[in-house]
Amino acid sequence: MSLSGLLLVHKPIGISSFAVVSRARKALNIKRIGHCGTLDPFAEGLLVLAVGSATKALQHLIQQDKVYTADVAFGVTSETLDPEGDISLVDSQADISEEILQKTLPDFQGDILQKPPIFSALKMEGERAYKKARRGEEFEIPERPVHIFSLELQKFFLGNIPGFEHDVITARISLHVGSGFYVRSFARDLGEKLGTSAICSALQRDQVGNFSLINAVSVDDISEKCLIPLTPEHFDLSSILLSDQQKKDILHGKTIAFEDSRQAEMTQKDSEQVKMTGMVALFDEEGWRGFGQVEGNQIFPKRVIPL
Repeated sequence: MSLSGLLLVHKPIGISSFAVVSRARKALNIKRIGHCGTLDPFAEGLLVLAVGSATKALQHLIQQDKVYTADVAFGVTSETLDPEGDISLVDSQADISEEILQKTLPDFQGDILQKPPIFSALKMEGERAYKKARRGEEFEIPERPVHIFSLELQKFFLGNIPGFEHDVITARISLHVGSGFYVRSFARDLGEKLGTSAICSALQRDQVGNFSLINAVSVDDISEKCLIPLTPEHFDLSSILLSDQQKKDILHGKTIAFEDSRQAEMTQKDSEQVKMTGMVALFDEEGWRGFGQVEGNQIFPKRVIPL
């Protein structure tokens, strides 16, 4: 049986997420590996990789909430909004106190609009935004809705940015955010709210969905024994344990009756909570088998994994 599952890796500072994927491919001797959201080279922390058939689950796993610890440095700026760009001191007298910051942070909690950085992997007119930015092209990325579940100031201090000669006022902030959130944009917007400029000078991703950095392995320790099988807890969906006949039908592209599925074990949410139109995760006794689309009283197979 080919390898399949999730891999939790602690990406170190200084290498790209793609480099981690490349190392995993060599260590596991498999090409089919994807990730649940990149981390920039200056950042460290949890990188969730999907291996083999588990890559079919990425469309849902990538939508999960994330928790970060970010250092926001005030009075400085860079094109990339992080230490990878050329840092300039623009406000050596940034008048920011811990008290003012504490009063300002709640303004960002909840649903907000955020403009992603121009140095990002978002596609603009069919091309990655960072490629356009590197060529010096001028373009606008529209604001989009994002969500901050919670944020908390952990530390307020005079910090040092590697490679930069000045110490600057820095805030270490913990953020629990929804999918599509850019911490670099948050740093920029927080600075503007406080009447100055700011960048994200350091970043660590602590959690992705139910996965924690505590359980991640180093890049050097990646091996087959580190693979985690997909379980119902990994999806923000209701999960159905298929009977043998239901599994055969689903794997042959047939629909199964939604009412019949209610007789089977609902492995996560109560069956009455399943929307009459929506996705469910499908499992058999051997593990994850794919997704089903609920339409009326039928479940249609979606991205199922053959035996």
